Amino acid sequence: TFRTADAAEGLARIRAYRSEAGRADEPLSAVVALTDAFDADAFRRAEDVGVTHSLTAPWLLYGGSHRSLADKRAGLMRFADEVIARMS
Repeated sequence: TFRTADAAEGLARIRAYRSEAGRADEPLSAVVALTDAFDADAFRRAEDVGVTHSLTAPWLLYGGSHRSLADKRAGLMRFADEVIARMS
């Protein structure tokens, strides 16, 4: 897991290596588990530094249990409303 600033540094290094290898213009996907992205603005900042996908467990963001299906559903719905819907 990484902070967005850590992801930015790592992606800058990857871009430099790709450039040295003549692959700078090829598509790059960056899947990162972020420790500091909890709302749409934070996910936008991550996108701005090159994060294309994020691993998250939204039910844990809202105090739910990883064992409860009801908590997972509620967390996913809240994440969809509060984060995903505001990303477009």
